[in-house]
Amino acid sequence: MPDNKSFSILVIDDNVLNNKLMEMALTKEGYRVFTSSDGPTGRHIASELHPDLILLDIIMPGENGFEVIKKLKKNAETASIPIIFITGKDDLDTKIQSFNFGAVDYISKPFHTLEVIARIRLHLKLSLATNYLIASQTKKLKQIHTTQQSMLISSKSLPKANFAVWYKALL
Repeated sequence: MPDNKSFSILVIDDNVLNNKLMEMALTKEGYRVFTSSDGPTGRHIASELHPDLILLDIIMPGENGFEVIKKLKKNAETASIPIIFITGKDDLDTKIQSFNFGAVDYISKPFHTLEVIARIRLHLKLSLATNYLIASQTKKLKQIHTTQQSMLISSKSLPKANFAVWYKALL
């Protein structure tokens, strides 16, 4: 796994003290940290800077964390960014709803920074592994496509044969 300096984390929380605490702890660990005190600004930062992970509060004025995650997951630029909710809400329904919206983890406040850092490391590793698998599968599919195309006969390659070919995938 690359060193922490190559990873960036976006913290979206309306509590300035929480933002500062997370920024100090994560910077000390070597992460690049961006902060936002509201959902729309956080979503803009996510679209522009493409952080590797987002820590998101649920209870915020205006656009709450659930509205933010819905919009992030609908945006192709930000849909694959892992999101960890870090919030004061601790009831089961809220936790389940968080995972249904696409969060990868849920941390209740008050939080311990060492736990947050451990969970961030875990989800960054999982994200790297997932992205590697996707890239590997994409490469294999392109190779298969190229190989299949090279084996197919085309009417252009045999102009005097006077035929046409139509291929349909059986998937």
